[in-house]
Amino acid sequence: MLLLIDQGNTRAKFQLRDKKGAIAASFNLNNLEIAEARFSDNLKNISRIVIASVANTANKLWLTSFLQTFIPDVKIDFAVTGKSFDLVHKVVTNSYTEVSQMGIDRWLATIAAADYCRAENCVVVDLGSAITVELINANGAHEGGYIIPGMQMMLKSLFADTAQVKVPNLTAQQNLNPGKNTASCVSSGILNAVVGIIHRSVAQLVELSPNSPTRVLLTGGDVALIESNIDIAEKKENLVFDGLYLWQNSAINGRGV
Repeated sequence: MLLLIDQGNTRAKFQLRDKKGAIAASFNLNNLEIAEARFSDNLKNISRIVIASVANTANKLWLTSFLQTFIPDVKIDFAVTGKSFDLVHKVVTNSYTEVSQMGIDRWLATIAAADYCRAENCVVVDLGSAITVELINANGAHEGGYIIPGMQMMLKSLFADTAQVKVPNLTAQQNLNPGKNTASCVSSGILNAVVGIIHRSVAQLVELSPNSPTRVLLTGGDVALIESNIDIAEKKENLVFDGLYLWQNSAINGRGV
């Protein structure tokens, strides 16, 4: 059994997969001791651990120490961002001059998206604490991207810096229509900002690669807040994990990363 971990700055997500890549279990817990207790039957069958982490060094070391305590003698690998990645059917290339500056979660999402979009352009939108957008052409070339504050961060910034703008939490029921009160103005404004950058990214990618159709893939915790308002997109909730599985498989088979 393979244990994949997507470690962020505030929480870690876990996924167990078999040798063929089929998902055996997924869990999203802040407390790793609870994770160990809940999934103890699966943990004893783990033969390899692969981690994608954007956390600081201290949190990486803590996670490694925890895993070695509960799952000793199992190899732990940390995925790293590369200049290119061989998918066999095409090679994904990184647009960054300094590839280490691209977060591993973005790189893995790019790899997985390029694998999904075999002969198509692809815009990948990860809606998390920050929103990241990747533009990938049909040949696998990463054409660049965007990073903007996440939807909750946008909302909190208004709470923090304006005395009169106090609105409830964002919900999946919000829409793109102009607001008729402060709450709806804020929620619609945030939604339009996100949907707008997605449409703009699609238009840019079509300009860069006009001879291929373009798909939009959504992933991340806030997908539910926008998916009903953008009909050109499809949800891929395991995109980073899919990329991590491809990364570890490539490393095993010696194709390089």
